Amino acid sequence: MRLLNVHTLEFSHFHGDVPIYIIASHRWKAGTEVMIEDVENRRNTKKSGYEKIEGFARYIKKHVPEVQWLWIDTCCVNQSSSVEVDEAVNTMFRWYSNADACLAYLADVHSADDQVEFEASEWFHRGWTLQELLAPYVVVFLSQTWDVIGHKGGSGCTRSGFNVSTGPSLEAQIASITGIPECVLNNYDQSNKFSTEERLTWMACRETTRDEDTTYSLLGVFGIRMRLSYGEGSESARRRLLVKVAKATEREDSLTKTMRWLAPPDPWVNHALARKYYEAETGVWMLQSSQYLKWKTGPSAHLWLYGSAGCGKTILCSTIVDDVRLHCETTRNAGLAIFYFSFSDSQKQTTDSLLRSLVAQLGHREPATSMLLQAYNKPDRSLPRTDELEKIVLTALTAYDEVFLVFDALDECPETDEIRQNVLEQLERLSKRSTNCKMLVTSREVRDIRESMGRLGAEPTSIVPGFVDGDIRKHIARQLSCDPRLHRLDSSMKALIESHLSQSADGMFRWVYCQLQELKKLKSTRPSHIRSVLRALPRTLDETYERMLTELDSGIRGEALVLLQWLAYARSPPTLGQLLEASIIDPTGDGSVDINDRGGLEDSLSILCGLVTVVKATDDHDEDDSNNADCISTNLQSSDARGIPWRKSGTIVKLAHFSVKEFLESDRILRSDAKGFHLKSTRSHGFLAQSCLCYIMHYSNSSGKTLTTRDIETFPLIGYAARSWYHHSTMQEVEDSSRECSLLASENTKLDWLKVHQPDQRSAALFRPAREIGSSVYYGSLLGLRKAVQRLIGRLK
Repeated sequence: MRLLNVHTLEFSHFHGDVPIYIIASHRWKAGTEVMIEDVENRRNTKKSGYEKIEGFARYIKKHVPEVQWLWIDTCCVNQSSSVEVDEAVNTMFRWYSNADACLAYLADVHSADDQVEFEASEWFHRGWTLQELLAPYVVVFLSQTWDVIGHKGGSGCTRSGFNVSTGPSLEAQIASITGIPECVLNNYDQSNKFSTEERLTWMACRETTRDEDTTYSLLGVFGIRMRLSYGEGSESARRRLLVKVAKATEREDSLTKTMRWLAPPDPWVNHALARKYYEAETGVWMLQSSQYLKWKTGPSAHLWLYGSAGCGKTILCSTIVDDVRLHCETTRNAGLAIFYFSFSDSQKQTTDSLLRSLVAQLGHREPATSMLLQAYNKPDRSLPRTDELEKIVLTALTAYDEVFLVFDALDECPETDEIRQNVLEQLERLSKRSTNCKMLVTSREVRDIRESMGRLGAEPTSIVPGFVDGDIRKHIARQLSCDPRLHRLDSSMKALIESHLSQSADGMFRWVYCQLQELKKLKSTRPSHIRSVLRALPRTLDETYERMLTELDSGIRGEALVLLQWLAYARSPPTLGQLLEASIIDPTGDGSVDINDRGGLEDSLSILCGLVTVVKATDDHDEDDSNNADCISTNLQSSDARGIPWRKSGTIVKLAHFSVKEFLESDRILRSDAKGFHLKSTRSHGFLAQSCLCYIMHYSNSSGKTLTTRDIETFPLIGYAARSWYHHSTMQEVEDSSRECSLLASENTKLDWLKVHQPDQRSAALFRPAREIGSSVYYGSLLGLRKAVQRLIGRLK
């Protein structure tokens, strides 16, 4: 990629890492533009085209001084080279998409306030400007006098977070002018919702100087590469494009069905959530560190970043992912796949889950695609075994020159049943059997991971407090300036809070976050009160969580313990509706479900305020589909447990941070006043198993059940209970299996359970008619319930 330095107006070529750049959009005017040789030799400097280039450079130097590179089509592409033009046309959409910002110069709009001229601008009727409108993160529209008219896309900053004046949002106005939906203008990924015919209409009223360009300017819009052949005519070019689009669509449809069958966990959901907590210009110390640069562009194959729970590893990892993603977009044949391990979601912990996700991210190239489709087309449609998934991943890696694999929070993968050991062994096998992958792993510093990283040859890098102090201070300053209550404090109080929290943080982002949430609740903003509150803040994360728990009223501590067990050990994050049901189950004795004792939907958030976070699922998310709780689109929101207008029964609830669960399970809590909240996994799995069984029996005995999907609304926990009771039962410490036997031995209860979920039909949807009903011993054996099977066989003798 050839870029122009805005300070010297000299060109530089970039073949690997492309620096941050601003991209220009404008209308070509015949006889006035200057080419590459004019700029190189400082010729035709009086032409309006040359003055336009100087205008873009001046604007960037003045308004985005952090950026020193410009791309503009007139001179950054050698127009006399057909090979270079061909490559540029096929790559241009990506260049606009990767730009930090796009400046659209509208020479026919004389005043930034003249909306009539803006709407009539020829810029909206030219073919090439379609992709220049759709691809960039933000488009800033400028008048003839270089004044800001307004913008499309991101507001107030560039893609890298640099401040820039963008003016008012113009999406609605542009949608009216162009006929392009606002959702597409805001996020081009949304264009996939529209048919080929609908997308072709976006070009209908646009013109190009050369007939074929009405088609060639659509290549990026459809994600198609096609050889240019000027002289073939517009109809021939259009036919060639439509054939390629049809083939790509057919292939994409097949892959979509295959991915639905594979059901891979979506790590980009976790990534999107992490980015919501990102503060601009933080993490730069890592991106500039020698260890990281040696990994990204040098000889180091693997890098291991380790630090304490709560030091900001996941946010830092998300910053790395964005940096590597940009690197891959500007580096030929480089690939990226990520995985965020999650303590709160069993679908993001296992070797199979990891491999299925890697297949989904890297398997879109041959020959891996054919292997995947072949696996899908097996007569029984059974999911691939672990060794089959590994082969597909290894094959997928060969399609790239270099592949970056970024794995966050490996320590959140549980040690039970050798789950973490299996994952570590899988990473070691991938490293040994592929020569082109570079892994970056984040975790706490724990022995088994340290030893595995040593065998991998990963360079260990500690995230020490001194590295993150500057990031923490930026986060605090941002919160003090943006929070509706804190920003009203005078400058001396803000400085006091910033100084106290920064000096006390010891590199712990999570601790700072918790203290800021408490400060946001201040009833009084008197300086003396603020000083008193600061002096009384807990010194550590442990003390912070202990205070949250011990301040709970004694009357709700039992309910809090129930909720914490569900949040810590449920196979996937429960919803508000499911937590509400869980709180009315009493699995002791004969067991009961008291439907008359339900509280409010948001009680769990009030009780555990500060310990939980909530996530809004999209409307098409199955609220009771525990196996797909992570398969949400990236259009989601997260927040702490405060007034959120979008909460509903299907809103997902999680423990706010891994450090919460780590504290609840630790020996440290036993030495504190919060020891009554100590969690032991085998004991809690037993509690969840018995609660699920009680709920299934309650459901079976209810006259209100319909044995259809309508029951999910009436019995919000039935899907999870039916799918998960046996998972928890196999992990409990109690020897008694009487309730498991009762479910399996009671034909009515067993049939009602099987009408909700059939464990021998792995991909079966809820409430699908059973193909064949097995015996109680069959299901007990299938599910690994050894004690129950022994007891059931004993009854048969």
